Amino acid sequence: MPEEKNVDTSVSTEPAVSVENAAPEEEPKYVVTASQAKRLSQSVKGILISLALTVAVVVPVLLLNPPSNKNVYENRVDVGQTAQQVVDDLNFKAASPKLPDGWYANFARWNGGGTDGVSFWEVGYVTPTEGFIWMRQTKNANPTWISQVTKNAPVSGQRTVGSTVWEMRETADETTYVAKDVNGYTFILSGPASLADLDTFSAAVQDSLAP
Repeated sequence: MPEEKNVDTSVSTEPAVSVENAAPEEEPKYVVTASQAKRLSQSVKGILISLALTVAVVVPVLLLNPPSNKNVYENRVDVGQTAQQVVDDLNFKAASPKLPDGWYANFARWNGGGTDGVSFWEVGYVTPTEGFIWMRQTKNANPTWISQVTKNAPVSGQRTVGSTVWEMRETADETTYVAKDVNGYTFILSGPASLADLDTFSAAVQDSLAP
């Protein structure tokens, strides 16, 4: 007869351990050694020292060279020399006004014109009161060109300077003088400038074209 085997059929009373409820394994903690801590401390100190040195260099420079809030161009040009080149090359008597101390020009050039066909001499002057006057001079002005240059500003009056009557046009930003026959040329003087400065400039323009 085959040998009988004893089979344990008893039920365990101990609760089963669920995998889901098992306590998670603790992540390993990173420990900074003394030498690592020292190197980190030195790196932070180096950054702070570099920042302090940068501030120490930049701040005095900014204090010595404060940014200008004035819309003034410091570039200066010799109007007389450029005007003479225009006279020689184009047989165009470019105005080169002689102005009192405190005035200076920051550009002077010949503009060959565009599709409108109006070529002109133009100069920009900074006034002693920190205003600005943009002069344009041409032989072949037309109403369309004048309207464009004056930004379609309406005529607001007249200004007599010497023997010339200048038409005044004004916008919120600038005043413009227009003279349509100064020794055969049309002049437009415009910019954010006082009437006194415009009068001074227009008189100098007229004098520069005198025979």
